Amino acid sequence: MSNANGSSHSSTTLTPWDFERLSHFVRDQYHIQLPLAQRNQLSFQLHKRLHDLDIQSFSAYVDRLLDPEQGQDELGHFVDAITLHQVGFFDQPGELEYLVQHVLPELIRAHGAGIQRPFSVWNAGCGSGEEAYTLSMVLSEFADRSPGIGFKYQVLATDPSLRDINKAQRAIYSHDSALAVPVSFKKRYLLKSRDPSRRLVRVSKELRQSVRFRQLNFMAPSFSLRERMDVIFCRALFSYFDHRVRQQLVQKLCRHLTPGGYLFVGQNDNIGDMPLPMTRVAPAIFCLSA
Repeated sequence: MSNANGSSHSSTTLTPWDFERLSHFVRDQYHIQLPLAQRNQLSFQLHKRLHDLDIQSFSAYVDRLLDPEQGQDELGHFVDAITLHQVGFFDQPGELEYLVQHVLPELIRAHGAGIQRPFSVWNAGCGSGEEAYTLSMVLSEFADRSPGIGFKYQVLATDPSLRDINKAQRAIYSHDSALAVPVSFKKRYLLKSRDPSRRLVRVSKELRQSVRFRQLNFMAPSFSLRERMDVIFCRALFSYFDHRVRQQLVQKLCRHLTPGGYLFVGQNDNIGDMPLPMTRVAPAIFCLSA
C-alpha cells in the first residue's frame, strides 16, 4: 500500500534522507543533536504515531511535521519521541551519598539552607520522575535522621516532555524499575499494586506531594523561576546538545543557583573545560563560586 507520495507503508525505518530532514529541523528549532546511531531507535518511537495518525510512511510523517500549519499539533508528540534518556531510581548512588555527606551539611552551615528556609532542589530534565522521587526520598530520610534541626526541603522537577510530566505525576512504575530502591525506602515510600500479577508500584502520597512538576523548554530565553536553588541535578540533558548550547545552558543554570550551590551533571557530560564560575569538587559535581 502506498500514500499519495508513493511511499510504502512497509518501511519500518526512517530513510537516511528523512532522518537528515528531522536532524536539521531539531537542530534549528531546539539545538538538539540527533546522531545517526539513533535512527533505528527513533523509527521505533515514531512508528506508533504513524499508526495513530493513519500515515502510511515516515516520509509523509516528516512532511506533516515540517508543515508550518499541520506540524504545530504534532510537535509535542515528536519532542516526546526524541527525548528518550531517563535517569532511574537511585542511579549513581555515589552522587546521592555526596549530597548527604557533604553538600547538605555545608549548605546548612553556610546558608542555613533547610533551616532558615526550605532546602531547594531542582531536577532539570526529570523525565518520568524516578530521579525527582529519589531525591525526595533521600532528603526525607535526612530530615528524619536530623530531628533536632527541623530540616525542610522542596523539590522542583521540570522536563520539556508533557508525556513524561504526566507520567511522573501519576507516579506509577513497574516493579522492576524500582529494584535499585533500598528495601527500607521501598517499605516507606512505594505502595504495591493490589493485583500482584501487575507488578506495579506507586509512590506514596506523602512523597508525591513533596515534588512539584512542570513542563519547561530549556531553550526558552528565561526559565521564569522565582527562587534560587541550592542544588540542581541535570543528568539527562547535556548529551542532546552541541558544545556551544551546553555552555549556554550551564550558564543559565548557574544563574538559578545560590552562591556556593551545587550542580550535578551526567557522568559523561563534558563541561569541565568550559569557562564557568564553577569548581569541580568530584566527578560530575560542580560548586558555584560564592
